Amino acid sequence: MVLSVFLVTSLAGVSFAADGDSLARLRDRGNKVYDGTRGIEPPSGPARAAAYYYFTVAQLMKHERDYVKAIKYYEKAIRRDPTSPVLYTDLAHLHILLREYDEALRYLDKGIALNPEYYRALVLSGELLITLKKEDQAVEAFKKAIEVDPNGQKPYMLLSTVYVNRGDVDQAIETFKSLIKVKPASTVSYYYMGRIEAERLNYPQAIEYLKKVLELNPTFASGYFELGLIYERLKEIDNAINIYEKGIVIAPYDINLRSRLGQLFIQQDQLDRAIEHLEVVSENASSRLDAVIKIGLIYFELKKFDDSLEWFEKALVIDSGSTLARY
Repeated sequence: MVLSVFLVTSLAGVSFAADGDSLARLRDRGNKVYDGTRGIEPPSGPARAAAYYYFTVAQLMKHERDYVKAIKYYEKAIRRDPTSPVLYTDLAHLHILLREYDEALRYLDKGIALNPEYYRALVLSGELLITLKKEDQAVEAFKKAIEVDPNGQKPYMLLSTVYVNRGDVDQAIETFKSLIKVKPASTVSYYYMGRIEAERLNYPQAIEYLKKVLELNPTFASGYFELGLIYERLKEIDNAINIYEKGIVIAPYDINLRSRLGQLFIQQDQLDRAIEHLEVVSENASSRLDAVIKIGLIYFELKKFDDSLEWFEKALVIDSGSTLARY
């Protein structure tokens, strides 16, 4: 039984492949976004039809990640319809993907000039201005986007990032609180507020925020990790272990949680329990070497020399230059 039907389509002499669902989504998106975001009256008749045709082809080229061809079709669409902020914004996004930032900013400015309240262009412009290290302009773009759509989460997050990078953490906290007013269940707001407060050693407030994260979303593994780190800093090791163990109930293969539990059990001389967690970590490529060496050292401490040798040999397979494993 064929689960996915692939269509091969040719428009204007250009061939590409896309699954049926993707094509339908692109068509629906085009119908929804091409109109309705303008500041001035669009063209009608053949010019509008041609612009929409090139817009559709450009979207499909983008879907195929042929960004250079997509740009050409957006340019053709704009020549038929120079009034659409959607076309300028989509074209800017393609230039961003190609790291052509000045060109992208030029098109975004044109799109925003056509419709100063086009939310997507404002957010994308702010992101690009951060990349170009024009943070003051980025702040204004994000503030305008929030004004246009107070329920959109992304500009709050990005605006807070700018404030954090500037060292203005109080303003970042206020921005997250503004988001919580319109989205009371914003897990990420409480999470980042918790991290900010932890960084400035305000642990009681950080704990309150991170507990709120887990209340709103008990499956948010990073919340358990950050909360456990705070308990470790406060030397409340039993609380740290307890929260990490709650975390691995919902995220049994989370490497961060397992690594901290392994380390804490080593410190408490509960070596069998440490091995249990470090073996899980050892199966993860990015953390494997450290965990494998620790397991080897634990077995050495337990005077299980054959087991110790086995794990050190595994370490040498991972990294033949590991001095500790060779030793």
